[in-house]
Amino acid sequence: MLQTFIYLLFINPLFHSEIDTTKLKSFDIKGEKYFFGGFNEVYKFEDDSLKRVDNSVDSRVTIDAYVFELNDTVIKYGGYGFWSQRNFMYYFDTSSLEWELYRINYTYIPEGSYSGFQNSMDDLIIFYGGKRINTKKRIESLPSDEIILFDKKNKKIERLGTLSFNVLNKKYFCSTNNLSFFYNNEFFYKVDPFQNKVSKYYKPSVFLYNIFNSSFDERENVFRINKILNKTGGTENIILDTGFLRSPIDEFELYKTPLSSIIYFPLLLMFVAVFILYRYYKKDKTILGDTYFIHNKSKYDFDIEDLSVLRQLVIQNEIQFNDVMSSYQKSSLSYGHNTRVSNEKLDKLSIRLKSIFKLKDQPILKKKSNVDKRQKIIVLSEEFREIKIVLK
Repeated sequence: MLQTFIYLLFINPLFHSEIDTTKLKSFDIKGEKYFFGGFNEVYKFEDDSLKRVDNSVDSRVTIDAYVFELNDTVIKYGGYGFWSQRNFMYYFDTSSLEWELYRINYTYIPEGSYSGFQNSMDDLIIFYGGKRINTKKRIESLPSDEIILFDKKNKKIERLGTLSFNVLNKKYFCSTNNLSFFYNNEFFYKVDPFQNKVSKYYKPSVFLYNIFNSSFDERENVFRINKILNKTGGTENIILDTGFLRSPIDEFELYKTPLSSIIYFPLLLMFVAVFILYRYYKKDKTILGDTYFIHNKSKYDFDIEDLSVLRQLVIQNEIQFNDVMSSYQKSSLSYGHNTRVSNEKLDKLSIRLKSIFKLKDQPILKKKSNVDKRQKIIVLSEEFREIKIVLK
């Protein structure tokens, strides 16, 4: 509401007897120059004076709309008024001298915006960097993240993506047909929406001055700047060579495309899944060496005989007690002594494994052979076999 009031009081030509054409946008239509105001008012020179020629109602819903010309027709897109923004196009009919709805083909229904920027190339025009109304507090505006492509030949409108470069916190410098330039306290930016690219440069020293207005001279390939003289309040013309644009310090995307989201999201999910699996297997994985094993990032040293027995059990699931004795026996001891020592060491190994792995039951079990009841076999418990062991 405040924005509309300020426009009415200070900008709207309807409230002033003298019309400042520098505040109007001009287009050559069918050999005549027309001037367009913010409230849909249209003027042209008749008898050496600027006169209003439109029959349209003084609409207050198209403030700061995007304006362009197509085949001798002036078209507007978006605009602000009465705590909302427009999301459609309308054109000035030079026959009826009224604004009419411009019918287009929508592949996407935009939310609309205003006070933004536009660039064109051939039959294409791109709108971006505007504002939208905060629907939760309509007296406030928010940056619009829409970047809209309009195909003038096919009358088709679509969304290119989501704006990732905030132009509203930069100062506008000037534009060519297909490029726009911005700057802030530190850097200068060249925006090419058709290449989806923002080039970043160190800001030339000329920006130390207060800039009144600026433009790009395509014939001379230079920027022409009017700076304000602080002492006198007058202006001075400065020419800025474009050579510094050959060496950007950084380049990045103006917007993220829907395709990027489609690609990045599955990749992100895959990365998360791989990370979870990695953590899971890394956490539960036990590495069995010749004299040690590693479990949950902790290393445990064992006698080589103990791990030889454990290795056989991991590989074969069950072994004969004679195989255990072959690992533990000493040639200097009797058979009975070797049998007792082997049993004791096997029991100690089982007790230690139970403690390290925090098992409910003993992991190493002794059973009678089904083939020969006189023979004893050694097996691993079901609980221990669930542990993932990697042999080194």
